[in-house]
Amino acid sequence: MENNPFAPPESAPSPSPSTATPKRKSWQKTVGAVFLLVAIVPALVLIVFYYREVSVTYYMTRNPLAPAATHLAVRMQAIILGNLRALAAVASSIVWTTPAPTESSIRQVVGKYVQEGDLAAFAGIAVMDSKGTLLAMVDRRDISPYLDVARSLSLRLVARGGRFLTTTLVRGGGHPDVILMTAVRSGGDNPGRGGVLVGLQNLSGEVGHNLPVPRFRESPGRSYLLASDGRVLASSDAAMVGHNLGKTGREPLMAALSAGRSGIFVSKVQGEDLVFGSALLGDVTGITSAPWFAVLEAPKAALDSQIARTRLNMDLIVFLLVPAFFLIIVFILYKSFRS
Repeated sequence: MENNPFAPPESAPSPSPSTATPKRKSWQKTVGAVFLLVAIVPALVLIVFYYREVSVTYYMTRNPLAPAATHLAVRMQAIILGNLRALAAVASSIVWTTPAPTESSIRQVVGKYVQEGDLAAFAGIAVMDSKGTLLAMVDRRDISPYLDVARSLSLRLVARGGRFLTTTLVRGGGHPDVILMTAVRSGGDNPGRGGVLVGLQNLSGEVGHNLPVPRFRESPGRSYLLASDGRVLASSDAAMVGHNLGKTGREPLMAALSAGRSGIFVSKVQGEDLVFGSALLGDVTGITSAPWFAVLEAPKAALDSQIARTRLNMDLIVFLLVPAFFLIIVFILYKSFRS
């Protein structure tokens, strides 16, 4: 009978006292988890409200136009300087001492680079000696109307020294274009070893498609490549190209840019408050007749709306977090009492 597996209940072994301990410990863990969640709720609320105020402060004091303008300025510099270096590379191969090379030999050298695509950004090209005498032209139709300007720019470059010098021209019509004329020393800094290579490029056309349209909930703004004298060199709004921005109600902005200042500006234009973010294209300063800026423009009401949406989104997160954690706590307590 001792080995009978069907022992009567009175002979069944009594439960060990230790079997009740896990249940008590489980109950203590549940209570601890509930208290932890209760403590987490106000901490999360405070964190969300803090993040909300930080976000709102960001839009109020450092709205996104400022870093975007800096990023745009870097991109514009890369495009412009890349084209200047390509022109300089061609100029470096046109070196001579007296007498000057013939027109056919210069056209042959420059034409090779045109065919190979090294001068893809440039149209009319002219080569002059250090006294402004025209030696050769490539794409005569494009450069001929501006020969006097090219000669004047070449003489200025030789007189002041340096490698590059630029000027801008507005080609009129229904849709004006801004032409960038660039003069590059072909013989280094020694006038006796070359002359000046002058090239034209459609600046507003080449740079314009790289200019974004700032949007805030479908409220469009504008972007500009702008000279500090007010001339719009390129813009996401083609109708603004070639115009002087200082004559369109944006005088406070132009006054700041003329003084060399960049950053955030607010100006009232035709009764509407506009916010501008600007950044200087520092690497082109000195080779352009006026400093250039990348400028983003957006309605102030759009930024104010962004602030309001940021506050609303953070408030919604708070009001969703609290009920969610409350339901979790109730569920844990319910499961605890049911077990």
